[in-house]
Amino acid sequence: MKKFLKILVTTFLAVFLCSGISMATIIYDYNDIYANWPDQSTSITSDTHGTPVISGAEVITTDDGYLSSVEIYMTGRQEWDALFINSTGGSSVGETWNDWDYIVYAGYNPTAYTTTEDQRPDGVTDGSTQIYSVTSDAYDYVDVSYSGGRVGHANGIHDDWLDSTSASASVAWDGSTLTYTFNDTILLADNFLIGYTPWCANDVFLTPVVEPATMLLFGTGLLGLAVIGRKKFFK
Repeated sequence: MKKFLKILVTTFLAVFLCSGISMATIIYDYNDIYANWPDQSTSITSDTHGTPVISGAEVITTDDGYLSSVEIYMTGRQEWDALFINSTGGSSVGETWNDWDYIVYAGYNPTAYTTTEDQRPDGVTDGSTQIYSVTSDAYDYVDVSYSGGRVGHANGIHDDWLDSTSASASVAWDGSTLTYTFNDTILLADNFLIGYTPWCANDVFLTPVVEPATMLLFGTGLLGLAVIGRKKFFK
């Protein structure tokens, strides 16, 4: 019993001290694991279809959970870009993964065939970065219509469902990393989701979607560990 308590206290102190050391930021690393978003149906099944080619992303938050930055690692960026943010989580009861709370539009591609009104997502204007809040879960996507892209895949949200917000974002591109920097006003739930797509959706990025069955399995595993620990404690 005394040995168990000693181990418990030592573990608690170690966790506490380590958490104190790493309070500046929390970093989440993700690989590019989706060809299409889970609810999208297109004729393209390969992960990449021309450029860009995305390898992964990094999401950085403050220690209290506010979004600081999103870095998308890629080659061959195709402006414009749309970053989708589900800050409240994708596996909560009554909520689906794509109940987006914010969308960030960035960049501008001056090539003639990408500037026609019917191919530009609503809300996008030339050469600037805009961040909007999404006012309803019943929004409509704007889909890719360019024949050389992932036709039918989302590349924006209709501006009928977009509104201004106190959040702000800036964008930097260095040829290999696209960095979105935020003003620490978007609070992320533990099961947040972030998606990214260029105007053509030739490659897209989405943080892993937590399926309900996975959550159930995870919860069952935790319960099992708790039962085993309780038995060992009393023994």
